[in-house]
Amino acid sequence: MDSTALKNVFSKNVKKFRGLRGLTQHELAARTGLSPQTIIRIEGGTLWPSDKTLCKLSDILKIEIFKFFIPSEDAALATDSDDLKAYIGKYIKDIIKFSYDEFMSENKQ
Repeated sequence: MDSTALKNVFSKNVKKFRGLRGLTQHELAARTGLSPQTIIRIEGGTLWPSDKTLCKLSDILKIEIFKFFIPSEDAALATDSDDLKAYIGKYIKDIIKFSYDEFMSENKQ
């Protein structure tokens, strides 16, 4: 992943996590002590935050820093470990069911 792609993943996730917390850009700006324009630029991928700003965003959005960099549409699940467990559990059940069905079809008598 190049730096542009990383910045895009990060900016999309900041916006997504902000939305999941029910905050507007102006509210997030007020809580972080940043200007609304700075939040707009971070979410737009035109500004890379400092490490201090990254920590503030992490604290306010209640997200572990590494989760900002998950390049997946499923990154929103990272906001709540119960949701993540349910998501993973569903796929484990699907895999078990698929394996069982495959086994039964191969061993039909």
